[in-house]
Amino acid sequence: PPLPLGHVNVYAVLGAVPTLVDVGPATGEAWEALTRGLAHHGLEPDDFAQVVITHTHADHFTQLPRFLAAAGGGGGRAGRSRPLLAAHRWGARSFRGGDDPGRVDFFRRFALMAGVPETELQGMLHVLAGLLALEPRVAVDRWLDDGDVIAMGDDRWRVLHTPGHAQSQICLYRERDGVLISSDHLLPAISSNALAEPPPLDEKGRPARIEPPRSLLDYRASLGRVRSLPASLCLPGHGEPFRDHRSLVDERLAAMEVRAAQIADALAELGGTATLYDVAVHLFGRGEPGHLMLALSEVNGHVEWMEAEGRIRRRPGGRGGEVALFALAGRG
Repeated sequence: PPLPLGHVNVYAVLGAVPTLVDVGPATGEAWEALTRGLAHHGLEPDDFAQVVITHTHADHFTQLPRFLAAAGGGGGRAGRSRPLLAAHRWGARSFRGGDDPGRVDFFRRFALMAGVPETELQGMLHVLAGLLALEPRVAVDRWLDDGDVIAMGDDRWRVLHTPGHAQSQICLYRERDGVLISSDHLLPAISSNALAEPPPLDEKGRPARIEPPRSLLDYRASLGRVRSLPASLCLPGHGEPFRDHRSLVDERLAAMEVRAAQIADALAELGGTATLYDVAVHLFGRGEPGHLMLALSEVNGHVEWMEAEGRIRRRPGGRGGEVALFALAGRG
């Protein structure tokens, strides 16, 4: 699975509606890098009229309280008390200051289903609690939906809801010249982990989708949608800008087939039937709890996809059926 990344990209879109896309993680080092980068271009937080969040992962949006406080003086070129904040409504549960027992319960049940031993489960939940503690309690001014148009700089950008890596993930597309802010949906150097998540809730706490998320299936559909765009330049959430996004999408889809074959081989080597935890440890080894969470998401996403295609089947296992066992179709 992808390892934690050292750098996060934010984008300043300047013009009539000066906009910052993402703000980075809530660390002092990230704050210094952000303000230093803005200053290099003659900018400060108070110059922005709007902040748009591409998805609610800690490395992209937890700096919000500090940024909004710094931008709230009203003395910059934006001339506002604080910038307007926009994000996709499927990320609403992440703007509550980490007060989300439903998410903790989801990951507990997910880990039990995956066959994670109790000794390692507590470490995973501790990591989750740390991530939730970083989430800001911030009022969002505009909840975005797929197909919305949002003014940024001197242009109108189309909002593309691209769930997969995150249920709240959006890309932003400028049609006049084909510039696509792909964020973490499409990264140039590594594949984006399709993370297991509970069903999203909207800003009123209501279920935002009927069917439960199947992250890799969602991600594959979103990749196909972005592949069809005539994008000229992609601006990712990590790494350098890139072109020829269609070739990269094809590489990512081909890599999924390779991973599926590895999972099939792992099941065979583990005796034909195994838990998600067994497969994750077989492929990636044992590591610290954050590594295990990524490994389980990686395996779970591919297994859900393989199951949907009839390549894998599941049956109840131990702990009174709480644990799921997986086998190649026709075996086990």
